[in-house]
Amino acid sequence: RKCTIHTGPSRSAFRAMRGRVVELRSLPLPRTVLNSLAAVGITMVADLDGFDVHELAGEADIPPMQAAKLLAEVASQVRGSTSRGVGGSDACCSALCLLNEEQAAPRISTMVPALDTLLSGGVQPGVLTEVSGVPGVGKTQLAIQLAVSAHIPSALGGADGGAVYIDTEGSFFAERALQMAEGLLRELAQCAEAERSQSRRGGVVGAR
Repeated sequence: RKCTIHTGPSRSAFRAMRGRVVELRSLPLPRTVLNSLAAVGITMVADLDGFDVHELAGEADIPPMQAAKLLAEVASQVRGSTSRGVGGSDACCSALCLLNEEQAAPRISTMVPALDTLLSGGVQPGVLTEVSGVPGVGKTQLAIQLAVSAHIPSALGGADGGAVYIDTEGSFFAERALQMAEGLLRELAQCAEAERSQSRRGGVVGAR
């Protein structure tokens, strides 16, 4: 399987903040990321308007995975601030705001590249996804894989979450879940090593 990190689409989730002054440093973001953004003149939430994951990564010289996490975090904060009315009362969130947040949110990888592509990067958290098919097609295997993949850390492009597996048919096998978890750990280790190697090569080229 090709080693890929799914960052998901994230064309600007911040147009709703135009006309409002919100500094990035007011959000719970790592100081190193804030410094990288500030170095290229990105200090306000509105400054992120128009960036997708790879554009932001290139502009701020940060890893794409970090850029994806940043956009998702800021999009979440944007929605939280724009969906509150005067006096703290709840107000409606626009369809555009919901769409942008959906696009910036992390996905749970199925570990099947073709299927992840069809799902725009994987299964979306926070919504109900129904999987149907004839017996033996792999529905249970997919469900177990998603339960395992939900734990992929955000630093590696994952949702950094957890899962509760509800089995009503007695088809869940802990041994199979363990095999999938061990396989996922091996693949994540390979991806992390590939990222480190790429960073080291970039550092050597920059030093020359």
